[in-house]
Amino acid sequence: MLPETSAPLTAASAAESAEVTASTLSRPRSLGATERGRTSRLVTAGEAPDGASALLTAILARERIQRRSLATADGLAALTAVLLAALLTHATLMWPVALVLLAVVITAKLQGLYDRDQLVLRKSTLQETPKLLELAAVTGVIVYFARDGLLSGHPGTPAFFCLVALFTAILLPAGRTCARRVAGGLAPPEQCLGVGDVTVLGHLRQRMVGVRGTNLVGAVRTEELPRSVGELQALAARMNAHRIIIAPEPHALDDQTADLISRARAAGLRVSVLPGIMAAFGGGRTVDQFGGYTLVGLPHFGLSRSSAAIKRAFDLLSAAAAIVLLAPVMILIAIRVKLDTPGPVLFRQTRVGRNGQRFQILKFRSMIDGADAKKRELHSLNEAGDGLFKIAADPRVTRSGRWLRRTRADELPQLFNVLRGEMSLVGPRPLVAEEDSRIVGRDRHRLHLMPGITGPWQSLGSHSHSLPIGEMAKLDYMYVANWSLWEDTFILLRTIGVVAGRRGV
Repeated sequence: MLPETSAPLTAASAAESAEVTASTLSRPRSLGATERGRTSRLVTAGEAPDGASALLTAILARERIQRRSLATADGLAALTAVLLAALLTHATLMWPVALVLLAVVITAKLQGLYDRDQLVLRKSTLQETPKLLELAAVTGVIVYFARDGLLSGHPGTPAFFCLVALFTAILLPAGRTCARRVAGGLAPPEQCLGVGDVTVLGHLRQRMVGVRGTNLVGAVRTEELPRSVGELQALAARMNAHRIIIAPEPHALDDQTADLISRARAAGLRVSVLPGIMAAFGGGRTVDQFGGYTLVGLPHFGLSRSSAAIKRAFDLLSAAAAIVLLAPVMILIAIRVKLDTPGPVLFRQTRVGRNGQRFQILKFRSMIDGADAKKRELHSLNEAGDGLFKIAADPRVTRSGRWLRRTRADELPQLFNVLRGEMSLVGPRPLVAEEDSRIVGRDRHRLHLMPGITGPWQSLGSHSHSLPIGEMAKLDYMYVANWSLWEDTFILLRTIGVVAGRRGV
């Protein structure tokens, strides 16, 4: 987050930030031998202005701390898993078991698990879960094939190798989460400089509030950015910017954006780009070479029959299990709601579901009876983005309702909506008819899937309050276009984190 004393993120301040004169470029100094070798592909020591060398060294040092922390965590997780498995199965280990640590780190490197952090702003262990599970399975296989050199007396039981994989799968994410916290304390925050559409970058800065380890230090328009690599380095050094975030302006040409990316990379800076039109058609793109031309193959929109069946089966099994486990909690909540204020226990409201079909959503009542009738009176207090209605300290909320909303427990009855086939555990936000009417064009394809108890909008936590309905619809559209069971799992886990951190919507 920018400091309170910083100038607003406007074109005027951007132009001032971009101003680089000859006097700011003093005589370059050489990099150290080690760092020069690492940056020689990006910029030669003779080209780096004074101050830029220090910045490049700081960028490399920051990433080195991250990589070494993760590698240490991975190795210790695998070694601990082997020791625990041996303890439970009474296997006798020999000293070469320490080499498992090295084998796991090498395998993780081949998977790209130490290179991803320099490509992304949010260093998330959760997003790595599929690869970490693969790494855990590979660890079990490695130990199996190396059993003659690792185990003494007998070749080991199947339970031993299964336990190695299981404990590794548990310890890897936990270790990486701790390693990232340690690295975040040892390394300075990643400072970012926005380039391009300052309006979009201003919105991005608001979303970055509360994200640890990342700051947006300023923004400049593309035409105000220095043209030479050396001057770009000088500007980055002046602003202590490690990364360039490019938000292409509406009429920017592809060649201009490509040139900007090339200059930033040549200057040794990390680069992130807010995607353009290709992002609207989802992930899973495949690059194809045909007759000297590069073609991009795009997947069809929405879910195939098999994917839809998997999602529905996941919903049914999870919802049924949750209802059985949470039945005592829901009974106690129902009693508390009934005793708190007069009115029904459940709140029912018509929402727009899949393909525009209407259904009755179920919630524990968290407001006084007849709260909808008072909505017009409170319209001036609305804090949500355009098209949505939300008040953080809504006077209609009951005493028990405040707790229900903070913990999201008011939404537990929607598990029955899931069983009835009206909702999914994860999906687009179910809107009332008035809100739904504001969504037009391509974004209406968000209704291709059943609405969800949680979804990409809800998992944003406190950031969702200020999100306009158009932005929410785009999030939902992208969710539908990029659906995967892993993504549903990530959103569910993020939602749990939002609720646990009391950052709920």
